[in-house]
Amino acid sequence: MLECPVALVDERFNTGRKKTSWVLGAAIALFSIYIVFNFGELFGLVAMIATQYLQL
Repeated sequence: MLECPVALVDERFNTGRKKTSWVLGAAIALFSIYIVFNFGELFGLVAMIATQYLQL
């Protein structure tokens, strides 16, 4: 799952693949942890946006 983002960052910024893999993996892990611990609030936010602003 990290192959495409790692390849893109490696090509654009000329970084090493190993370092880029660790940095992107850590960033994704931190974002995932935030979602897990704030799921209730985020779910409520998505439900509110979907019902109030996306109705045609």
